[in-house]
Amino acid sequence: MDFEDYPDEARIRAEFIVDERFRLNDRKRPLVEALYQASLRFTAERLVNDPDFWGRYGRERQTALDFRPTGEPVHLSLKNLRLPVLPQAGIELQQVMDNPNFTADDLAAVISKDPKLTTTMLRMVNSALYNLRQTVTTVSRSVALLGSQQVWNLALGTLMLNLFKQPANMRFDIQGYWRHCVACGILAKALATRARMPDPERFFVAGMLHDIGQLALLTASPEVMEVVQTTMFTADTTTPEVERRILTFDHMQLGARMSTMWSLPEFIHEAISMHHRPGDTELGSAARAVHLAENMAKVLTFGTGEGFVLDPLHEESWRSMGIGIQDLDAMLAEATEKILGMTELLASMH
Repeated sequence: MDFEDYPDEARIRAEFIVDERFRLNDRKRPLVEALYQASLRFTAERLVNDPDFWGRYGRERQTALDFRPTGEPVHLSLKNLRLPVLPQAGIELQQVMDNPNFTADDLAAVISKDPKLTTTMLRMVNSALYNLRQTVTTVSRSVALLGSQQVWNLALGTLMLNLFKQPANMRFDIQGYWRHCVACGILAKALATRARMPDPERFFVAGMLHDIGQLALLTASPEVMEVVQTTMFTADTTTPEVERRILTFDHMQLGARMSTMWSLPEFIHEAISMHHRPGDTELGSAARAVHLAENMAKVLTFGTGEGFVLDPLHEESWRSMGIGIQDLDAMLAEATEKILGMTELLASMH
């Protein structure tokens, strides 16, 4: 459906929202303009299908306009923050993959000991994300079909995101973060697949875990996280810069600390610690793919809260993928179907 075909009210509101979200970007650049036009369509669609969307956006925006920060940094120590501990299943997953003689049965046994992880894994494996022609009913079968590395990646990512819960007595939308993380994972994998990069499943997990620093801050200090999110709605700069103004550190640094503490693979560590600085990484890096995926997720309206803003797009990351701008709409449409299926699945489990 073309943007012009939407009702006048939806188009006017979509233009207002999308202009706000692209305020850090120059529309004279071809990639930015292509994403801007796509964002208009997806936002108009959201406005038509979600009657409460415009009201939520307006309320959050007014809260941000009324907010008066002190201007003083919050005294939180990066070193002393209480962070989630990797559960036993995660430790055992690491031990299995560190053993050069491990078998597929070893991996399946570790996952199967955790009922919640097993249920989540099987539902994800049977989702549109993989489009398997048969229903998988055991972890062993999923390992046989997808391979040990893919199943390990998926299990670890699922286990880690399960550590974070909705804070009590807070308007913070943890479900929105879940949707954003899943959308980033699916889009990062889609980019890697189209660019013919090796092992695109790694990119799914890198995208899914890229914002664990924000989720960790939410767990450690939900009040501070709410200040960051409210400030970001009307900020003239990126999320990490807003965080550094308030906290003196950002979610990439916090995420990197968690990644080191949990001994995550270097590929995922880079995505977590560098996704807002893709120009400082090498071609083909996880950070470059996740940078693009994160902003594409926002184009599809899968951001965090309603006041998210796109980062200044690093077009060299896009060019290095070798994907044409003419392929963008098809990729976004294909990814959207998978994202909606996965977010419905996750919503039913949380």
